[in-house]
Amino acid sequence: MSPQCGLRVRRYRHSAEEISQSVSLYANTAIGFRLSAAVYRHQHLAGASTNAFRAWVFRIGYYLLKKKSYSPTIEWAWVLDHTIQIGAYRCLAIIGIDLGQCRQEGQFNVGPQHLHLLDVYLSSDWAWAEVEKRLGYCYGHCGKLPVQVISDGGKDLRGAIEAFLQTRCEVASNQDITHYAAQVLKELLQGCAQWKALVKAVNTARRKSFQTKLAHLMPAGLRKWSRFLNLDACIESLSKCLAFFDSGPGLSLLGAAGKHKEAFAPMLAMKGYILQVSQAMKIINGLLRLFKQKGISRRAVEELQPETLEGQNPQEWGTMAWTVYDKMKAFLQQQAQRLPDDDKPYLAHTDMIESLFGAYKQKMKVSWLSSFTESVLAMPVLLGGLDAETVREALSQTRQEEIQQWFATMMPEGSLLKQRRAAFSAGKQNCGNSSNTNTS
Repeated sequence: MSPQCGLRVRRYRHSAEEISQSVSLYANTAIGFRLSAAVYRHQHLAGASTNAFRAWVFRIGYYLLKKKSYSPTIEWAWVLDHTIQIGAYRCLAIIGIDLGQCRQEGQFNVGPQHLHLLDVYLSSDWAWAEVEKRLGYCYGHCGKLPVQVISDGGKDLRGAIEAFLQTRCEVASNQDITHYAAQVLKELLQGCAQWKALVKAVNTARRKSFQTKLAHLMPAGLRKWSRFLNLDACIESLSKCLAFFDSGPGLSLLGAAGKHKEAFAPMLAMKGYILQVSQAMKIINGLLRLFKQKGISRRAVEELQPETLEGQNPQEWGTMAWTVYDKMKAFLQQQAQRLPDDDKPYLAHTDMIESLFGAYKQKMKVSWLSSFTESVLAMPVLLGGLDAETVREALSQTRQEEIQQWFATMMPEGSLLKQRRAAFSAGKQNCGNSSNTNTS
């Protein structure tokens, strides 16, 4: 497509279709601003610089965040969470989800087309009152209250949500099922002597087999952070190792491994405990899959039985499996009682905001000094769903001065890189003045 074709954007040499395609490439791949601009220059004779491409993304993001209007008929669910803290600042994001669209044709499918980023805000003080203000801003922006607000259940967010909904009892407040499942596993395993012994055995197997002919059998390690949120990969790896070593080829390989088989001996000795944890993980994964795919409602929780979980036989469950199931069902019953009594499915998880934060961190990690900048405006773009008309309106209605003023309101001192340059420049100047004084 040449720059002369397509929907025109005032004061731009590129068409809205071209810009939309290029920004969508940035949003839907792992490449950053520089490479996205280079791909654009390769495809079109009239190219754009990296700075120009970055400006497109920021202006479109600002428009989607601040100027996009919504239908008053939307049935909203709000999902909110903080991302990581960098310096003194943390970023709060609030995603709005169109529940009516998710419930089409008797299904409950939450896709990118149903997501709208309602607010992104940076602050060094995230007291309850500050989060409550952002919820109030979203109320004004949407023009109506949501029917559901859901978070990971952290104290900093839970208190603000309770304060915001104190006089708005018609809004349901729920906790993410994934974080609660991780909390159940943490309570069950963290203080357990057998679990500590298993962690030690896994680390021993990894360390002693890493540079041997058994390295391909090395189990997956536990993550240092959020390990109970990501326990599934480690347990699945252990289960596969056990199944292999129980087979004929596994026994033969282990017998011929000599001293290297000692790497797996402590882990294999805990086979019974590994199978217990594996069974508990299968129950949790079955519940997560069920309520993430079909949503949560009062009827769905009332009809939940151990036999309804795919591939499960409750007669084979041990004490740990039943403990996990009972805790998860009690949690689901508690959450269902907070929902409207209409048997419609509602959100049970916050995976979409975790996915957005993950995509944003992936884009920004290329920076040598990671910090919050105007790049947070890439978040609305990363949700996708751009079309040429939206791009045309965004670039026509948004000015760079608006973006700069918006960011300065949140971070008056500027980004970490700006502060660093100012500090080092002052230090260099003071050093020079000291040298001149000594010379005199």
